[in-house]
Amino acid sequence: MNKFFTLAFAAALVSTAAQAGVYVPVLKEGFSRAESTTPGGGYYAESLYFQGEDCADNAGWTSNSTYESERAVKLNAKTKTGYITTPAINFSSDIAANVKVVFRAQTWKNDNMYVCVEIDGKPETVQKVDSDISTNITDRSEAPFELTFTNVAKGSKFKFYAEKRSDKLHRFFLSDIVVLEEVESPVNTVYSSAYYHLFNDLMAGNESEIRTIDINAVANTSPIVLAQEEKSNFKVEKADGWDDLKGGRLNIRFDAINAGSKLETLKITAGAATDNILLGGHAKVYAPTSAEPSDITDNSFTANWQKAPGMDNIILTVYTDIQGKLVAPNLMFTKYIEGSSNNRAVEIFNGTGEDINLKGWKFRMESNGSGGLTACEYTLPDKVLADGETFTLCNAQYSALRDIADATIGFSDGGYANFTTFTGDDALALFDPEDKLVDLLGYESYDCNDRISGNWGQDVTYYRNSDSYAPHKKFYVSEWTKHPKDYSEGYGTHKMDATGNVHTVLTRIELDGNATSFDVNNLAAGTEYKYVVEGLSNGLYTPVSDVKTAKTTGTSGVDNINIEEPTVIEVYNLCGAKIADNTNSLDAGIYIVRKGSKVSKIMVK
Repeated sequence: MNKFFTLAFAAALVSTAAQAGVYVPVLKEGFSRAESTTPGGGYYAESLYFQGEDCADNAGWTSNSTYESERAVKLNAKTKTGYITTPAINFSSDIAANVKVVFRAQTWKNDNMYVCVEIDGKPETVQKVDSDISTNITDRSEAPFELTFTNVAKGSKFKFYAEKRSDKLHRFFLSDIVVLEEVESPVNTVYSSAYYHLFNDLMAGNESEIRTIDINAVANTSPIVLAQEEKSNFKVEKADGWDDLKGGRLNIRFDAINAGSKLETLKITAGAATDNILLGGHAKVYAPTSAEPSDITDNSFTANWQKAPGMDNIILTVYTDIQGKLVAPNLMFTKYIEGSSNNRAVEIFNGTGEDINLKGWKFRMESNGSGGLTACEYTLPDKVLADGETFTLCNAQYSALRDIADATIGFSDGGYANFTTFTGDDALALFDPEDKLVDLLGYESYDCNDRISGNWGQDVTYYRNSDSYAPHKKFYVSEWTKHPKDYSEGYGTHKMDATGNVHTVLTRIELDGNATSFDVNNLAAGTEYKYVVEGLSNGLYTPVSDVKTAKTTGTSGVDNINIEEPTVIEVYNLCGAKIADNTNSLDAGIYIVRKGSKVSKIMVK
């Protein structure tokens, strides 16, 4: 949500004098179950309306034109009048002399308003705060707002809404509401200044910013206990002045173990009272860096690399590059257009050598760079895509292409939530009928690597190069040619080179994440091998490293065998494993062939 706010702020504080006593919470609301799939809360459909039973920690919330956001609610969309009302408050007496309402509120973009709080049904009790000067939701280290009400009847509800004060819109976010009653004889309880912290994206191994939370324990006689997961991604430290009975300030850092989106609960226990705080963050990792090979012999070499923080495993791939026929192993993206207005289009290509039925294939994407390839699913039609042919899809308002595209999507087909509304920060994905990711176009926001982030694909056209013959689960921009915005020449056609460098994988091995080398054995003498490494972090693969080359010493010392010779032979891969009794079914590559007692290195096809 923080991407939508640019205003600087100073925390606002409005209060009236209160009698001596102790304030204890009678309502704590962190909206811990609110997790909008539309960044910023959205306002596109009534299906996104806030539902108290699904999103709130307490039952009994009522609202109008209020939307679920991330651990918050969003009020007032465009010109609608929105409000949200707490459940009925159960005070300790029929009339609560002094009640504090503590909450966080932050304006959407550059809207202009007051946030109003009143006892529901009593407009004369209204109090206002200036949310335009606040960013205390995107940064919950900042102080919340605080208002004091007097002589509040048991069963009262507090209503939150906006008052427009200019021609600008009046939309704001609301979260972390605590209602406290002043009492003379408090019971044991504990409450926090914030119930959620979302940290900025972090590269594993780097130090995050510090976020703070104030803990307040009342009528407590036991030391406060802080409980985290055994292997937590967050460091929690007690600040100076911490009191084991009363609490104080906690300093929190995001300390990511590996890649991915993290969400953990910090449990605060003070005597019989407990409080829960959600801690979240998105972590990335750098790809490991390949290093030059060492210890090269006639039949072996040592592959080397520098690992990066956050690696659970390292995957080493050793292969040969040999000129041969290019055949795509699967369908793949070949064109991407993100242009003016609604000019959005993609193209996929079949270079597999066989016809493929598109039934069950689907496109998905991110939504506003929010991470995860789960939004705006489009199911491809039940039709056969011939070898060498393309399938094209574009926005129905893309006038230059809609008449030549194989399919179009109009605004009525999902509104803002359709596949051809992608913007420059949305990665696009192609999934097969088994729902396996086949090809990725663009960089996911919460990707494992930060080589390119943000608006990688805004106002640009990408065409896949003709020598690229394989789809990937990562986006490699080196395989694409960049064109200006709205460029669409040749849309609907793609040509893949007939021949090129064919990668023949000899071995692919998964190693411990702390490994930095591996001995590759049983190789042929005088032969050039290549290797790359990639990381596996929390189930997410990094891009591969740069390619390194190792040529074994000596010569093969064997003769080539004529593969047309009608004799039975045994064929082995370069790691020494038998793979066939003849060469008839082999693809292009280097193999060890045994003919009787004679061993030869041959090039097949």
